[in-house]
Amino acid sequence: MADFTVRVELRGGSEGDYDALYVAMEKSGYLRIVQADDGSWYQLPSGEFNLRNSDLTVRQVADFAKQVAENIRQGAWVIVTQAVARYWHTDKTK
Repeated sequence: MADFTVRVELRGGSEGDYDALYVAMEKSGYLRIVQADDGSWYQLPSGEFNLRNSDLTVRQVADFAKQVAENIRQGAWVIVTQAVARYWHTDKTK
């Protein structure tokens, strides 16, 4: 099982498009938060998602995210990185 960081850019997308993307991605298991080793949760930047404990390949994660994004706005860009380790400076959520 692997963790992934997913970046989606809705080319020419509006704030409303991104709001719809966030809802659709969350329903598909892509979170907008990431958990630290101490159990604290942190917000990810706009257009970034966290997919945890998945047995999908990097390509499958990217293709699925692209499919979700294309339902919101055609021409979406997607980049996926399999996480070995992560560190961030963002706001704590919980």
